[in-house]
Amino acid sequence: KSDIDGDALTGGYIFSLDKQPNAWYSSFPAPKSTNQSFPHFSYVYPKETDIVEQQKTYIKKQVDDFEAALNSSNFQDPMIGVRKYADLNSFMDYFIVNEISRNVDGYRLSSYFNKDRDSKNSLIKAGPVWDYDLSFRNANYCNGSNVNGWAFQFNDVCPGDGAGLVPFWWEKLFTDSNYVKDLHKRWTQQRTSVLKTANLNQVIDSIVQLTDEARQRHFKRWPILGQYIWPNPNPIPNSYTEEISYLKVWLDQRLSWIDQNLPKQIKANWSES
Repeated sequence: KSDIDGDALTGGYIFSLDKQPNAWYSSFPAPKSTNQSFPHFSYVYPKETDIVEQQKTYIKKQVDDFEAALNSSNFQDPMIGVRKYADLNSFMDYFIVNEISRNVDGYRLSSYFNKDRDSKNSLIKAGPVWDYDLSFRNANYCNGSNVNGWAFQFNDVCPGDGAGLVPFWWEKLFTDSNYVKDLHKRWTQQRTSVLKTANLNQVIDSIVQLTDEARQRHFKRWPILGQYIWPNPNPIPNSYTEEISYLKVWLDQRLSWIDQNLPKQIKANWSES
């Protein structure tokens, strides 16, 4: 509460987009919204109970300026555009995590962003990532279990969702030629290293082994294998082994779809590629 002026006022902050806003609303409506939805922000750090007026005013202005710059016709200008306010490399990584997992809540709920003190880094960053229980083929609504399609285009599928819609940021970034080229480069680099399908399968297998003893106790206490638990998609796996098999097949198909559809450069019909 004493950090109310100078460099101390400029950070650090964490804010989010979520179901129960306690901060402010965006000035820009969510694209495709049928219910006049405006993305709503929440204070995460400092907490709502701790943050003071000077800090509220500061972080809101930073986000307002970021959104205004991204929405402007000069948004690609390196000096006055979105890059003046946001670390787009962090937005690329945030995009990759949400798209690999086809997170039905991604970008619109439990979506966290942070800003450090200006003396360390003056840019808004996407992250930390959080809340992936309805991802990786685990949501039977709004195309959440599909291997195809972009998760950030949630508003195209469920434009009247009352919990929250995706802000315009992600669609606008896909019209930024340098962002798209850098994103494709980043994706290609990661797919030849940590995001190799074999590497991801190895991570899955290691977690299967790590949780073996606890898993036995879990399913003894909650015998739910083979049963529908909201919002599981069909078909419902009948065993844990089958659950892992379904996950691996889905993940392989999802990665392949992104490989084939992530644009290398701006195209007029990029969303239909």
